[in-house]
Amino acid sequence: MPNWVIQRESGGLADHNLETLLTIGNGHISVRGTAIEQTQGELAASFMHNIWDDMPVQRTELANLPRWWGIDIWANGHRLGIHGATPPATWSLDLRTGTLTRRLTWQVDQGTTVEIEDERFCCLDNPQGAVVRLNLRVTRGQARIRLRAGVDAHVDNTALKHWSVNQQSTDDNLACLEATTLSTRLDVGIATVFDVPGATITTCQADGQPTLLASAIVGESGSITATKYIGLSSTNECDNPLEDAGKIAVSLAATGWDGLVASNQAEWQRVWDVSDIEIDGDDEAQLAVRYYIFQLMIAAPRIADASIGAKTLSGFGYRHHVFWDTEIFMLPLFTCTRPELATRMLDYRWRRLAGARRKAVAGGARGARFPWESAGVGDEVCPVWVEKPADPANLIRIWTGDLEMHLNADLAHAIMQYWYVTGDDEFMRTQGAEIILDTATYFATAAVLEADGFYHFRDVIGPDEYHEHADDNAFTNAMAVWHLKLASSMLAWLRQGFPADAETLCRRLGIDDATEQLWVTVADKMVRPIVRDGVIEQQQGFFELTDVDLGLARDQTRTRSMQAIYGIGPTAKTQNIKQPDVLMLAFMRPELFDDKTLRANYDYYDPRTDHEYGSSLGPSISSIMAAWVGDADAAYAHFARAIRADLHDARGNANDGIHGASAGGVWQAVVFGFAGLRIGPDGWSTQPHLPAQWTRLRFHIIWRGELCEIVITR
Repeated sequence: MPNWVIQRESGGLADHNLETLLTIGNGHISVRGTAIEQTQGELAASFMHNIWDDMPVQRTELANLPRWWGIDIWANGHRLGIHGATPPATWSLDLRTGTLTRRLTWQVDQGTTVEIEDERFCCLDNPQGAVVRLNLRVTRGQARIRLRAGVDAHVDNTALKHWSVNQQSTDDNLACLEATTLSTRLDVGIATVFDVPGATITTCQADGQPTLLASAIVGESGSITATKYIGLSSTNECDNPLEDAGKIAVSLAATGWDGLVASNQAEWQRVWDVSDIEIDGDDEAQLAVRYYIFQLMIAAPRIADASIGAKTLSGFGYRHHVFWDTEIFMLPLFTCTRPELATRMLDYRWRRLAGARRKAVAGGARGARFPWESAGVGDEVCPVWVEKPADPANLIRIWTGDLEMHLNADLAHAIMQYWYVTGDDEFMRTQGAEIILDTATYFATAAVLEADGFYHFRDVIGPDEYHEHADDNAFTNAMAVWHLKLASSMLAWLRQGFPADAETLCRRLGIDDATEQLWVTVADKMVRPIVRDGVIEQQQGFFELTDVDLGLARDQTRTRSMQAIYGIGPTAKTQNIKQPDVLMLAFMRPELFDDKTLRANYDYYDPRTDHEYGSSLGPSISSIMAAWVGDADAAYAHFARAIRADLHDARGNANDGIHGASAGGVWQAVVFGFAGLRIGPDGWSTQPHLPAQWTRLRFHIIWRGELCEIVITR
């Protein structure tokens, strides 16, 4: 069906960008789009939420799971993917069902040709299950087919090993393996049932690789079908993951391929009934929007105490750490269409308040300061030093974990948006209020009162990470002021509706009259930025920096970021910005900007932004800002840049994984930008700005339990 299928061709060499692009999953497990047979040069990986293990520099990462989807293929003694070049193949990812299909023709030898079709999906209705089906048809000659399936623990995370094998077994057509992460000691059990009608199945027990071998002779025009049913479990879900995985695999096999296809399709249909966006008049946009919704849906945790990392579950980039990307860029899709998943991701933050409190205390403040990069426990896992890519002998200091402090307010913003949309008072009473109040206390106690009579945040990083060590970043200060005022009103709400809870919470968080007064005082006395002709200065001294070389910044032949061209230090002395900063404030706090002020700041900051190779978080926000000020051409140009980030590898780094924030930003560019959806405590409204070629836009939101259809036409 048009605009539902991603189709690509692959050659004989491993294509890491394609592997990322064709990632599938079900909200608990994922697998990159590599071949089912092991292939030279591949960057194969599968991940499960919350299976963290220690690593150097980046501290922790999700461990690449033992290879569970593999089926190695021999015909007449020749091995596909190893003996000779892999034949060209056609790949199809059906977004409606999360099914990845590959088709190829294999010239085995001079007298034998085999057509291969393999399909796989992770069961959306069973987050611990997956299935792979392989069909081989001999179109010329006769083939001695040999298939090797099972589970293989000999995997790594880009050369770092995470697993030791506890136990393994094979029995008839069942292979089982249990392995433990080396540092965190988490057990994962994987079991597979291998069903190959008409073949002889034997077993093999290599260390770390319980194997099932199927063999058959297939004549010309004959075929053989093999189906691999996989169950996966861990000590995060049960006490005996190996036994649990075996039961899951056997149950899947009992249901059979057709039954699993039907139940998986039905579950995906329920997702798309609410979360789909329909765009008439723009096939590229239609397919891209659905693709990015799909990628976010398969990364959103269904059963784990987890959230979505910056690169979703699709690659090794950022080692799966959770940033503000999740709450500000990805979460709105779930808040508006799958609130139960949004709740789970906010719950992930609440459960890690202890780590946020440790970070606040370590910085000499009270309350809670959430880490810039979060993983399993909730402590800061942002690296301090990393190797310089062009010169690994030299190190680069990473300051974001020390200085980028706006995440507290970002979380408060996401919680309020969730509350407005869902009306979930129970969440706010039991979790949301605690996050808002304790993070506000951090802002109040971290701000410094200076001789000028105002409070300041010195030496910080705002959203624009080209400018480190900034004083009084306008976004950070304004969001902190909003957050502090919010804390006062939130505590008043809690006291009015749930006085006993308010008293208990204040006692537990150490909120007394002095703390409440400090919230008010710091909010009132926070230094305000310089405003020149309506333009808010991004940070102290920004207007005095060297202006942008617009000829270079907008050079269509440029292939590197402005920071890569100038260097870290020199870029900080210019007005080149990595992503919207003041305009990010306009997006998140639009009540601070009237039309004239918004236009002035857009006209000033948009040309100074490195849209092409700055942050992938930027283009979607730039698109929304352009739509809001009525710059239709720029709005679509920024949107096009966002939708091509992964589908066209526009930034040259798709091999690291899907740009999760950009994916969420694409949804927001359509819904908040082109549709002009505005959300507040009193309801929602639209102020459409449809691109010229769009004739109709249709989507849904769930507003306080009611499904609302929104249709915008020209």
